[in-house]
Amino acid sequence: MNMASQKLAARKEAFARRAEAHKNTFVDISSAFFKVTQNHNVIAAYMPMRTEIDPLPAMHVLHEAGKTICIPVIIANDAPLVFCHWTPEMEMVKGAFGALIPAKQKRLTPDMVIAPLVAY
Repeated sequence: MNMASQKLAARKEAFARRAEAHKNTFVDISSAFFKVTQNHNVIAAYMPMRTEIDPLPAMHVLHEAGKTICIPVIIANDAPLVFCHWTPEMEMVKGAFGALIPAKQKRLTPDMVIAPLVAY
């Protein structure tokens, strides 16, 4: 089995484990987000997909606390991500891979990035 096949198999197994772990559990990460972001003003989070923990409640809390939130946007294959401003009330559209992105994009540079992991 080559490295690409091993990576694909490991990711598939990790996705299945994460889905099982979150199946009957609601995880509110708002207090954890608030604690780790206290010294940051522009925070990148993500729009949840598949079995990822949903950061939206925490993003709402941070927004209400005056933090600026941005989310990753894929501009093109093999291009770096850009981060665009997000607020709870803004219009969202489907982007690459089905993730929601702001309909009107204002690029920002985050000073903290919160990202989902499938395995570590």
